[in-house]
Amino acid sequence: MPSARLASSLCAAVLIATVVGSLAAQAAPSLTLGKPNAKSKYTLGMLFALQELPDGRVVASDRKEQVFRLVDLNRGDVGLLGKQGDGADTYRTASAIFRLPGDSLGLYDSQGRKMLHVTPQGTVAGMIPLPTMSNNRRLGIPVGADFNQNLYFTISETFDTVTRALSGIGGITRLSPGADADEQQLTYRTRRTDQTKLTGSMPFVFRDAVAIRSDGLMARVVADTYQVIWGRNAKEIGRTGPLPFTPVMLDEQETKAAKDSVIDFMKSMMAGGAPGGTSFSNGGGRGGGMAMGGGDLVVVMMGGGGGGAPMIVGGAGSGAVMIERAVAEAKATGAAGGGDVKVVNGAAAFNPADMKFGEFPAYKPPMPSSGVVAMFDVAGNLWVARTSPHGDNVPHFDLIAEGKGLIARVNLPTGTRLLGFGKNSVYVARSDEGSDWLERYAMPKM
Repeated sequence: MPSARLASSLCAAVLIATVVGSLAAQAAPSLTLGKPNAKSKYTLGMLFALQELPDGRVVASDRKEQVFRLVDLNRGDVGLLGKQGDGADTYRTASAIFRLPGDSLGLYDSQGRKMLHVTPQGTVAGMIPLPTMSNNRRLGIPVGADFNQNLYFTISETFDTVTRALSGIGGITRLSPGADADEQQLTYRTRRTDQTKLTGSMPFVFRDAVAIRSDGLMARVVADTYQVIWGRNAKEIGRTGPLPFTPVMLDEQETKAAKDSVIDFMKSMMAGGAPGGTSFSNGGGRGGGMAMGGGDLVVVMMGGGGGGAPMIVGGAGSGAVMIERAVAEAKATGAAGGGDVKVVNGAAAFNPADMKFGEFPAYKPPMPSSGVVAMFDVAGNLWVARTSPHGDNVPHFDLIAEGKGLIARVNLPTGTRLLGFGKNSVYVARSDEGSDWLERYAMPKM
């Protein structure tokens, strides 16, 4: 189908979805978080994930310092949870935090390929080794856990050696305790069908989002039609939507703003002006996304190296070991897309202004394709981040309930990003010169 006809068809589909969901939009109240009821005494690095303990303290991962922090916002106390190292009860990296049975937590160490088990009292009780891949296990990155002790992992896209393009289809698989083989639960699109082969960096890719609830309910938020497909035990059990959204058309002004933002961000990262571990992604996933780290990390541009392979650029202070590790990870996870990995050692060898961009879609996806896109709160409602026109710096979220649809729209304070939830709380991070304040807000009343 010619691109002009495709764009017209897509715009028509968006218009239909908007009209269909108009009644739901009118019924959903617009809410704000109000003022914070607690704030950390100090900035806490680059916060990535958070879970609340039964006594109100929280465990947060700091990607800047690669540590897990134990924070008591009521008392103002901040401590470290566990120790960095290569031992059985230590960790090398701090990333996701999963809620496990009995109000305990699992702290995910991506480089160590394990989780630390944290008791409801906030102490490290030991190490949980993660299963390895085998002929019967297709295990990528952990993305969730449920109260039946099942772990959920990503399944990588397949690569077509003929077309030299990734399929655009990923998956989620579940591994039960002691099982030798995994069970595929669902598939999702990492890119819309007209975006499966990207020729350059693309800030707006239609990527589905997936969230796992603690009782095993799975939500796939479909980016193309903006609806939620609910699943349980590898079966679809219902759909919600299409949900209402007003498309943000990618006209000349919006497109230029997007390109300028990516280039400026990269310049800042490569100059060491942004914190290590900061990430910006165009959401293309393997072969199309982009993740960048300053400081002691490296800049990784997915899809920039030609042939669907990533290009890895050494950031300020990057060492050979970090670059080698990034290259090995790209090849091991299939991120190279079947092509060679291009390494540019040193920021001076790469000019962000020379970066090539792919063909932009007609309008922005209804939701971002990276960062916190979909997350369940403690009450079981699904929060979905929304895209906005350039210049709108307020984080917008749709709240969607299984069987009810869109129940509210929530606006976070300007300059914050969602981290997680407590029993009656919403936790956000507020960036301040490369580090984050942790803030707690009361859960808005529906």
